[in-house]
Amino acid sequence: TQSTWGVELIGSVLFDMMGSEEQRKMRQRSRAKKPFFAMLFVAVGLVLCMAIYSVFHTRPRLQSTPNLLVAYDESDHPPFVGNGYLATIVESDTIYIAGLYSGSGTAADDASHRAAIPSCFNPIVHNAKRSACALDIEKGTYTCFSELKSVSINQTIFAHRDNRHLLVHAVTMQNTGATDVTLHIKRDEKIDCFSSDDLHFSSVSEEDGDIFVLASNAEPEREHDPYTWVAYAFTNVTQQVTVPSNTSVELVFHFYAKTNLPNDGSPNKYRLMSDVKNEYRNLQQQKTSSLLAHHIAAWGALWQSGIDIDHAVLAPVVNASLYAILSSVRSDWIWSLSPGSLSTSAYEGHVFWDCETWMFPTVAVLYPDIAQTLLQYRFDRVDEAAKKARSYKRRYKGYMFPWESSVTGMEVGPVAFPSGANEHHISGDIAFAIKQLYYLTRNDKWMKEDAWDALHGICTFIESRVTYVKAEAGQEDFYYSVIGVMGADEFADNVTNNAFTNGVFATALRFCSEVGSSLNLSISANWSIIAERLRFPLSKTSPVVHLEYENYKLYSKVKQADVVLLGFPLELPMDTQLRQNDLNFYSTVTDDNGPAMTFSMHAISWLELKDTAKASADLLKSYRTVQGPFHVWVESLSGGANQFITGAGGFLQIFTFGYTGMRLRKDHLLFDPQLPPDSTRLSVRGIHYSGFTFDLIIHTSTVTVTLQQHHHNSNGEHSQQPIDFNLCIYMESSNEPVVVRDSITIPRSAFLIKICSKNSTYYVEKELKME
Repeated sequence: TQSTWGVELIGSVLFDMMGSEEQRKMRQRSRAKKPFFAMLFVAVGLVLCMAIYSVFHTRPRLQSTPNLLVAYDESDHPPFVGNGYLATIVESDTIYIAGLYSGSGTAADDASHRAAIPSCFNPIVHNAKRSACALDIEKGTYTCFSELKSVSINQTIFAHRDNRHLLVHAVTMQNTGATDVTLHIKRDEKIDCFSSDDLHFSSVSEEDGDIFVLASNAEPEREHDPYTWVAYAFTNVTQQVTVPSNTSVELVFHFYAKTNLPNDGSPNKYRLMSDVKNEYRNLQQQKTSSLLAHHIAAWGALWQSGIDIDHAVLAPVVNASLYAILSSVRSDWIWSLSPGSLSTSAYEGHVFWDCETWMFPTVAVLYPDIAQTLLQYRFDRVDEAAKKARSYKRRYKGYMFPWESSVTGMEVGPVAFPSGANEHHISGDIAFAIKQLYYLTRNDKWMKEDAWDALHGICTFIESRVTYVKAEAGQEDFYYSVIGVMGADEFADNVTNNAFTNGVFATALRFCSEVGSSLNLSISANWSIIAERLRFPLSKTSPVVHLEYENYKLYSKVKQADVVLLGFPLELPMDTQLRQNDLNFYSTVTDDNGPAMTFSMHAISWLELKDTAKASADLLKSYRTVQGPFHVWVESLSGGANQFITGAGGFLQIFTFGYTGMRLRKDHLLFDPQLPPDSTRLSVRGIHYSGFTFDLIIHTSTVTVTLQQHHHNSNGEHSQQPIDFNLCIYMESSNEPVVVRDSITIPRSAFLIKICSKNSTYYVEKELKME
């Protein structure tokens, strides 16, 4: 019936298009030609009708939402599934584990890089016709829909969020026809399951249709270090299955892996393999529905924090960005974030300043337990940071962290590039991240026991790194310079007094002095002096701008934001006009093909200066490198790293810090909320501050603060009940702060959030200013 309707409709439309004169001529033609044209119309109609039927009846009726991203055609930028321990781009040929690397840290070629495990557990249903795929961000699952004869096939893959060692690929086949259908399931035969340049395979065995592999990395990072071992098991994909009529059949394929890295598997490789076998067999006894339920629940716990916006374009980009970062890190596995996520070997899977500067800030606000893990990765590698400091001719003191880090914390940057030798701001970036987390948690115990050693070492390094410059004729006093560095702008190497480097060094030194004085810890008296005397050269032109470095030639092209970072995130004191000049000038000389984070920082600064038009323009630029229906980030307009979560991190800061106006202070949080263009509601859920968790909801004329929970007492120890403190709001329009007991709505204007003593409910320092 549907096919006949299609033929009649299409034939009628085509005939009408010919017009009356053509119709008259056709009626005059020979009867012998009529069957030919009739058959032609029927054939064309059938083809078009089948196409219409395929679109409207074969494809599942899925529509994209902010949390469900749907593709009906194959994407050039597929998403990935990950849980912070392992990850894979869906249906790709590789799986990566956080911490598994291969290659020498000092080699010019084949240097230390993330080791690829061949992925051979992805089933392919032979001859099935795929109709759609969907990434469910809330559930952390990727599902594809296909059909073969009367069988509808759903394939769902997820990296188990609760069991970090597990990947699952479930295939559900439902036969709605009257006859049985046999399906042939195979793996991608182009993948060699037991060959990898990154791994040496020690043993491979098959038992009851499952494959068990024991392998080591091909080469350790340091010459005399032990090898890293990985044991993994996966389901043999190749098989044949018959789906009876009116019946549903499910096949489940697992991948399960452990390493002998600290806090993972057994250090003994044979015990490691034995443990993997036993644990793999145990999980096979669990129902897929149970595995999936626990996985979804774990993601649900993460989504207690997040960002909601009533904007059809921005909302899915925001959600996909946060999903990609969360899929690459977890709180119970001490590792850090790489620019290309955990799912690729982009930038060799190394850890850069990208983590602390671009991705860390939003993670710290929403997931402080994960942020603490990211910093612990650095703290565990201070020995190598000390070695790097001493390796220079001046034999610097303290901790000089590597520009590129992987397993050991030694410098693993390519020897052909000068960034590893000269991008010294990385140590200051780490100090700045410590500052952010400390201001958010106010956890003195963590600072003293975990963070202070690294922080003190960084400031000791900076003190030894700067150069004292005597006052010259016509100058009032001495100053300090930082000579021979590369700043955030990687177009300029071996420069003096780079703006961002000096800015983050000054920020670190001030913070070290502040914390040391507050907690009675040992500090150098020089730190505060150096911080105030670091040189920031200015132009001699009008309008005056910060020079990116000494002797910077005005209008020389820069790669990405450098000077602009002095305003945000560093918040160095400066005249408002000077800050506007910097933004206006450097927006004209920044490479338009540079990474997207530049425009994110510009947008945040313009919001603070209340220029919403320029902020909106930079907001649009900040996510223009997002690709495809799954909103995958790439590094720049011309390409670069795939799954570029550095860009995602910069973009998210527009919402956590830009439109909320949130700024972190020693004893309070400052907010100055605004709304993105074409939206009436922005919610940042699960902001963590000093043991409280609250939601911030920005409306057109009001702001609502809703308390989620309070979970530690005055000693910084975790508790489920509020004991000593209240969360208080202090507004410019009120002389007294307001206690947030459940939820409170206030006019939309600048306000502070501060912790108040319960014994003195309305205590807030009267001299506290909105700054």
